[in-house]
Amino acid sequence: MAALETRIYSHPPIPLADISPLELLILTNVLECSETEDGLVLFTDITPANPIRVRRGELAAAFGASAQKAKDPVNVFIADRVLALQPAGGNTVEEDAMVDIDLSHFPWQFVVQGIVARSPGLGEVAVIQWTNHPSQRPESFGATVSLITARAIHHATSEDILGRFRLAGTTALWPVALQAICSR
Repeated sequence: MAALETRIYSHPPIPLADISPLELLILTNVLECSETEDGLVLFTDITPANPIRVRRGELAAAFGASAQKAKDPVNVFIADRVLALQPAGGNTVEEDAMVDIDLSHFPWQFVVQGIVARSPGLGEVAVIQWTNHPSQRPESFGATVSLITARAIHHATSEDILGRFRLAGTTALWPVALQAICSR
């Protein structure tokens, strides 16, 4: 079976003023982001990238420009790897070298959570993700929803949500007025 297609959309846009250069570098390499007047819109029509490939010099510059947020989780994550990322003695060849950053232990959602935690006006980011196989067979698709707040990343799959609906019964989905009519 061919690879699943994955699409991700998030809302609301993240204010650019709330994003450090290092966070911006990571998010724009993991997802297909776009800048709007409201901020950075996170999305992808292809699937999140992991690992990401960035130029060593670009990573070092973004890390240095984010030094005021040194205790943020993403900075700590990169700092654990920064010695290996520093070019030797201003060697421009090494600055242009590509570096792979494995985000398996620090997914992009953690980057967003760090931004939400610091942001004065962003209380949450909702993320909808769906996957399907090009065959469109019923067993080949699914979705997830996530709510990223300063304190937690809440996550549910479409199967989780459908299971909750099934447990609640069909009348739980009907408007109150319709329930009153049907119960006569």
